[in-house]
Amino acid sequence: MSWDAIAALAELAGAIGVIASLVYLALQIRHNTAAVRAENLRETVNGLIDCLNRLTADPGDQSIYMRGLTSLSSLSADEIERFWTSVGAVIANCELIHDLHRDRLIKVGTYDASVRNLLAMLSNPGMREIWEQRKSVISDDFRGFVDSLLATGTPAR
Repeated sequence: MSWDAIAALAELAGAIGVIASLVYLALQIRHNTAAVRAENLRETVNGLIDCLNRLTADPGDQSIYMRGLTSLSSLSADEIERFWTSVGAVIANCELIHDLHRDRLIKVGTYDASVRNLLAMLSNPGMREIWEQRKSVISDDFRGFVDSLLATGTPAR
C-alpha cells in the first residue's frame, strides 16, 4: 500500500469521525432544546400559579381585582396600584411567553392559550383602562403586539 492510499484512508476516517461528531452534536442540541422548552413551560405555569395565589390569598386583593376589572373609577388610588400589581404580573408573564414564542422556545399551543387569556383579560373595561394608563412601562415589542391584538382581535404572526 502506498503512502497516497494510506493518506486517503486517513482522510476518509477523519471525515467519518467529523460526520459522527456532527450527528451526535445535532442529537444533543435537539435534546437540549426539548429540555429548555420543558423548563420554560414549567416556569411560565409557575408564574401564572403565583399570580393566582396572590389574588386568592387575600380576600381584599380579590375584591380589588374584581372591581378593577369593571372600572378603575370604583377603586381608590391605593387600590389602583394594588390592581396594577396583580394584572401587571400577569401581563409580564404573557410578555415572557410572547418572547419565548418569538425565540421558538415554547410550544405554539401554550403561546396561543396565553394570547387568548390576554385578550379575554383585556376585554374587561378596567383592564383596558389600566393598559392604556400603564403600557408605557412595557417593552416596545410587546406593547405593539398587544395594541395590534386589541385593534384586530387576532395576533399578528
